[in-house]
Amino acid sequence: MQRIFSALIVAAVILLTGCSMDESKSKVSSSADELHRIVDIPFSARSVRWEIFGTPEYHGGVPGPTDFITLVAELKHVDENWLERLPDEEGSEFIVPGAVRPWLDRSFQDILRKNQNTTLVLPSANNCRVLKARLKKTSAPVKGFACRDSDSALIYLTLSSAT
Repeated sequence: MQRIFSALIVAAVILLTGCSMDESKSKVSSSADELHRIVDIPFSARSVRWEIFGTPEYHGGVPGPTDFITLVAELKHVDENWLERLPDEEGSEFIVPGAVRPWLDRSFQDILRKNQNTTLVLPSANNCRVLKARLKKTSAPVKGFACRDSDSALIYLTLSSAT
């Protein structure tokens, strides 16, 4: 009987240490179809990686209020004239702290790192333009920017903010 009890305790310890309460794991997607179901962004690209995250990001414990919900996407092998078809208008966008995602190309990480927790003024930023889109479910307008580097593009959209 004591052997069974000891085995159950060992099994419980193994199961509990193998489980993680950390919900902050990256939720990166490579589904262009899923991205199109969330936000209406006309683009032509062979591959896409994207992530939606809250700021401040939840890293366990009691969740606090979320000030921003942000979408960051990287498009690969983008249609050559895609960025040029966006309106060349003035605008600005606040870059949230922690916007630099580890899966982004270095050039896009540099743009976000250089401007995080500040406002990026457009179109003065190199190869970046204002991007306006709509959420699919609510038709609510969202704004941000798109930047191009070679045949790749960065999309940064603020989906909601407390301000």
